[in-house]
Amino acid sequence: MPPKRRIGIVPDLVARPLFSRFHDPGFEVVRDVPGALAVKLRDQQLDGAFLSPIDAIRGLPGCRPAGGGCLAATSGSNTARLLFRSGIRDIRTLAVDPGRTSEIVLAHLVLVEQYDLTPRIVPITGSPAESLSDCDAALVAGDEASGALAVDEGLDLVEEWMEIADLPFVHGLWYAREGAFETDGPDLFTCPASGRPLASGTVSYAFDEEARSGLAEFVRMAYYHGILKEIPEFNTFLPDSST
Repeated sequence: MPPKRRIGIVPDLVARPLFSRFHDPGFEVVRDVPGALAVKLRDQQLDGAFLSPIDAIRGLPGCRPAGGGCLAATSGSNTARLLFRSGIRDIRTLAVDPGRTSEIVLAHLVLVEQYDLTPRIVPITGSPAESLSDCDAALVAGDEASGALAVDEGLDLVEEWMEIADLPFVHGLWYAREGAFETDGPDLFTCPASGRPLASGTVSYAFDEEARSGLAEFVRMAYYHGILKEIPEFNTFLPDSST
């Protein structure tokens, strides 16, 4: 029997439809935040992983984009939120989970573009309440973001991004080690559901032209604000839209 291939997935409920094909005896599933998955894939501890675009852009030797699945959020879908103790204009420090790399960049872009703010980033892995005890604001993503809807003082970052770009925000996409999945069908890394409604928005699981355009604009803005040193060739990190 061939060895199990190790697949890295994020624990967020909203991304679960992307992972249904890996509940199979031939795969070993590892759950972690995107930044940690990128390190494990880079260190050859995984054969494939669902990654933050920022982690993919920063380089994964021996890896390639895999399939046409992604998690793209629109319409204020509560997948990334900013919580704060006082008014948004009072934010001087921002607590973040360092494993949520693309959402950290998203928060920076929204704050500087929409509010002319550049708070100091403070890496914290505690709960939102613990983060807010030490910082003026806290970035929450995934299940933490969807569970923070009852908080009075909060900002939906995807909704703000839609106001800036009028395009989806891509939270993650698939990468795999070269040769690890050559014998699998082309649909392994795609999702049978194109999208589903959330409490107050929509997510899409197809890496279609709109999602590609949203990611391209995100990368362009990250470069413009000095977060990325260059705009990479898109065919080095974006899956072929025909897959």
